[in-house]
Parts: sequence; structure tokens; C-alpha cells
Amino acid sequence: MKKFGFMVLSFIVAAASLTSCNTSSGDDYAHNQIFAVAHQSSIGVYFESDDHQLLYPANNRVGSSYNPNEGDRVIISYNILEQESLVGNFDYMIDLYSISKVRWGEQASVETTQAAESYGTEPVALYQEHMFSSTKEILNMALTFYGLDPSKHTFTIVENNDPNYNPELKSNQYKNVELRHSDTENNTSRAYAEWVSFPLDELELDGYRGLIIDMKNFQSSQSYVTVTFTVFNSNQLKPATL
Repeated sequence: MKKFGFMVLSFIVAAASLTSCNTSSGDDYAHNQIFAVAHQSSIGVYFESDDHQLLYPANNRVGSSYNPNEGDRVIISYNILEQESLVGNFDYMIDLYSISKVRWGEQASVETTQAAESYGTEPVALYQEHMFSSTKEILNMALTFYGLDPSKHTFTIVENNDPNYNPELKSNQYKNVELRHSDTENNTSRAYAEWVSFPLDELELDGYRGLIIDMKNFQSSQSYVTVTFTVFNSNQLKPATL
């Protein structure tokens, strides 16, 4: 039986059952979880959701256990404080229940498959088949791989422009990219899982509805994940689901 180690395990378990945005306050538990980017200001940390809404923790239950740095990728659980007056340019005041750091992956665009392989040839898989989401700016994936020390593993979304690159699954409306995994640990006794978020700003995505992600699986064959970009049609807070 495989043994699994987990990073932000509670969020991996909870990710399958998120509800829509709640506007209550004073509850004993959080109703919402989202990915966000942490920012620092003169009045402390605040968060930017994937639809660019700014959330300020007017009530912070987390304390000093983790104080994110500018630009950290995080998962937060929260409720909206409906009665709180807005401060500055923030869109929402929130009751912050938890915060956990998520790893930023890397992105690259290459002209040859040999260059793509320089970003790794080790296997990787989704932890569960539904655990991914993406806008045109950020891709989120819950990944599992063999290892004990995640710091010795890097993940890169690669745009392979080699004319001989010919993935089995293609669509005119979806951009083909590769998920590359580099492993300097070489441990096959324990499987590990964590969320990884990838910036996509360096990829050419105009005109595409989403991505087809090609990855080498544990059977040494290719797996494909199709993700459609989340589109936000109003300025109402719509959490990017995990």
C-alpha cells in the first residue's frame, strides 16, 4: 500500500465540498475557502482573490502562527463581515479563520522537446481527478508524487513549441502544455501530495478556452487533464474553488 505524506491536508480533504460565497459573521466556523495572493500594507496583511477582489481581515483569528510575505500564494477560510465598514480600497471585510501557504510552481516556454525535458522527466499525477482549477492567470493543481522532502521537487508548466511535439489529445480551443516534474530526491517509498499554483502570464493564451495538460504518470505513459478557464462575469466575489 502506498504511504502518503500531505501538505495542507485539511484543505485537500475539504476542497471537494466548497459552498458558494457566504455573507454571515459571528459564526463558529468558516463557510468559504478560496485561493488568494497575500499582500502586505501599512495596516497589515490583506488578500487578493483570483477575480481580483481585495479582502481585509478585520477580524483575524489566525494570530501570529503564519504571517505571509508579499506575493505568497495561500488558501484562506473566512466569512464576510456584512456589518463592517469598508476600509480604504478593500472590497470586503472578512472574518479570517485559517490561512495556509501554497507553493508557487514555475512556467516556461521552449522551442525544443529537449529543452522541455530539462525541466524534468519524473512522474506526477493529480491527487484526485477533480482537484484543479484555472483562470487565464493562475492554474491550481493538487499533485501527488513520490518523495519525502517537497523542497527537492520542482514543477513547471511548459509551453512546448517544438514542431515535432504531437500530444495525443488536442483541441483548437485548448492550449496544449506539459507539466514537468524535476526530482533530486529519487525516493519511491512514499507518496506526497500538495497544492501547487502556477502563474500563466508568460504563456500565449489569447483565444483559448483552457488548457490540456500533458504529464508523465506513474505507469510511465502520458496522462491528460483538460481544464477550462474560470471566467468572472461581474464584480461580485466568486471564490475560485479548490
